[in-house]
Amino acid sequence: MRPSRALTTTLTCLAITSSGLLGCASAMLDEPEDGDRCAHHQDEAPPAGCVGRVLADDVEDPEATETTDDKEPLVREPASPPEGPPVGQPGEPPTEPPDPELGNPIEATAGPWMWVDFPDSTCANGTSTGIAVNLSPSNGPVLIYLEGGGSCVDEQSCWIEPTAVNMASGYGQQDFNASAMGGGFFDRGDVDNPFRNASYVYVPYCTGDAHMGSNTPVYGSTTTHHSGYDNLGAFLVRVVPTFPSATRVYLAGSSAGGYGAAYNWHRTQQMFGSIAVDLINDSGPWLPAPHLSESREQTWRSAWNLDANWPAGCSECLDDLDAIYSFTAQQFPASRGALLSHVSDTIIASVFGLDGPGMAGALAALMIKRFKPHANLQGFIVAGDGHVLWNAPQTQHGDTTLMQWLTLMVDHDAGWTTVTP
Repeated sequence: MRPSRALTTTLTCLAITSSGLLGCASAMLDEPEDGDRCAHHQDEAPPAGCVGRVLADDVEDPEATETTDDKEPLVREPASPPEGPPVGQPGEPPTEPPDPELGNPIEATAGPWMWVDFPDSTCANGTSTGIAVNLSPSNGPVLIYLEGGGSCVDEQSCWIEPTAVNMASGYGQQDFNASAMGGGFFDRGDVDNPFRNASYVYVPYCTGDAHMGSNTPVYGSTTTHHSGYDNLGAFLVRVVPTFPSATRVYLAGSSAGGYGAAYNWHRTQQMFGSIAVDLINDSGPWLPAPHLSESREQTWRSAWNLDANWPAGCSECLDDLDAIYSFTAQQFPASRGALLSHVSDTIIASVFGLDGPGMAGALAALMIKRFKPHANLQGFIVAGDGHVLWNAPQTQHGDTTLMQWLTLMVDHDAGWTTVTP
């Protein structure tokens, strides 16, 4: 059931059809590792200098496995990034793609925001886009943020009554210049902001596929470039060498951007190699079956060609979209993943065809199935039916604000644990 146009206007969000996702629009690596040197079995310590990637065939059932993350991350030699999307076959996980060369670092001056065009990127309408960067004067962490803004899967939702932002218009420098940046977790002047010393990378959204697509269908008579996955790959090829000495990377996104961040978490960690990548998924939860119907799931898989780009070895991802959380957490136990959500988010509930209690039950099932077995996965779940928390860092759960909770995550504090109403 699609939310009313009046509701989406009021919330400054775009609703989605029953088969789509939904989100709010927001304003010198070292030499690559030698083969598969860092892979190891579950009961073995990782080789020296490795972040601890576990061999997929040796990973136990996530509901029966408990991991711990009470130490500083180990270091792994950097791996080269994948080159484009591998071709997936129905029912078969993708194979590892070849390793291409990284691109040139982005040249920018610390302080102001700067737009960077990427001619090799593509919006849904066929025009190119880019990213915005704001470099920190300190050699600290990097915060990569994926913009949200709905999604679409057919002619009606993409072009006739668009339920995703920037489909017909695309997104360029003028669009970014017109946006308001600098508040919330992008506020360098807030001494309580755990990301105040980070370099920022802002990834706009114009592909209608929650940053996950690698497909070019024709809807009606309109060629539609669902190229969000491909675009992010092109961005990372240059972002990675721009920050060879980053202390840590945070891959964040809201709503549609949150779904995209979760989908691309594993790939981003592989590309940054020795630098641990943490996930901050704001209001983009992959709800498990039976809360996700088979028809909705297959619509997303088909429209955006999702099965072509799951991490190699994640065979469960071909059956359950939510498997990506536990798979990545097991593969990279030194990396952390956070899910932020209102317990009865009406926007996400409408996407999955749920009411408020149904949404709360589905979210609880996700936390139990995918998050609870892993110490490096935690959630900040607050009461209410609102949507998106990224721009509200003072949102409270009891005496703890979202900003304080994410600070615990950043500081590797033992108090960083799941909170729920």
